[in-house]
Amino acid sequence: MFVQDAALTDLWRLDVLGIEDSVVKKNKSLHQQEILERFRNTTTIDESGRYEVILPRKETHPPLIDSRKAAEHRLGRTLKRPSSDNMVAEYEKVFDEWIEEGIVERVPEEEVDRTANYLPHRPVIKENSTTRIGPVFDASSKTGNNPPLNQCLETCPNLIEQMLALLLRFRTEKFGIIADIRKAFLQISVATRDQDELRFP
Repeated sequence: MFVQDAALTDLWRLDVLGIEDSVVKKNKSLHQQEILERFRNTTTIDESGRYEVILPRKETHPPLIDSRKAAEHRLGRTLKRPSSDNMVAEYEKVFDEWIEEGIVERVPEEEVDRTANYLPHRPVIKENSTTRIGPVFDASSKTGNNPPLNQCLETCPNLIEQMLALLLRFRTEKFGIIADIRKAFLQISVATRDQDELRFP
């Protein structure tokens, strides 16, 4: 369910109700289909068998600035907060596992000082999950007046809207099969040219 905070004066605006001008809606839909098509055409399979994608940058996006210090500062503040026992050690273990599985890699020493975009992150604890602790990255974080990564990327169509039709079709046959890909989101590789925009401390 989509929930949007709205001021009282916004309540009679059609776009808050999810109603858009048909021309605007059509143009938006066409643009998103173009983005999706571009995304499909540029997706490849790397030598390890993983899908590799490029970031869907906006054509007019401004260059991202070095945000390493800001991301390190936020991480330092986060890790100083009172937390459960061994939280920091558990958090580090997650990244060690990612390195071991080839999901992330350490930046080579000679490239550490190269200008790059760093994503702030923080640990989220889920007591009832098989993975008790996991990182959440903030691609909407600004450094000064500079735009965050999210503002430099195109918005793809919201595929969640297709979920209802999918669930209804699931009920039409006698048998249904479901599967879960372990760490599905993390199995997607990012093209080398874009990796400096996704660094983290």
